[in-house]
Amino acid sequence: MPLKLNVGLSRKVGLPRYGSVGASCAVEVELDQGLLFHDVDTLHEKVQEAFAACRQAVAEELDRQEADDAASGEMPAENNGHGNSHHDQRLAEYRTCPLPATERQKQAIEGIAVRQRIHLPMFLRERSGKDCLSDLTRAEASRLIEELQAADRGLGAG
Repeated sequence: MPLKLNVGLSRKVGLPRYGSVGASCAVEVELDQGLLFHDVDTLHEKVQEAFAACRQAVAEELDRQEADDAASGEMPAENNGHGNSHHDQRLAEYRTCPLPATERQKQAIEGIAVRQRIHLPMFLRERSGKDCLSDLTRAEASRLIEELQAADRGLGAG
């Protein structure tokens, strides 16, 4: 009988003027139940991979929502074009400035890089043109995590 792993993640980000956007991801994976009794380390890896996939999906969805809002020039309903111009300017800056990578994304990149024995500063420069994790946007971090995970799966298969 297979073991079912259910992983879910939700995130809500506050916006100016009491607005917010949210995204969630839920994944169900069937695993060999022997992992629970005989290979807990591999089970933990599978759980971490599922959470990483959800984190990435949620981050990408929030980035997409932000990009859609910025492209449409949408303003909160309570503004109606008659609001405080300083606040309107700050809102416009918020929408055009990409969100920075989350701490969890940075930790995931560091962890996978250590496991794969990758020289992180060189990897960052080659793949993103950035010098450090703090310079990454959420979208860039998501892309790098996906790339590292794909390489990680390739290493495990060989």
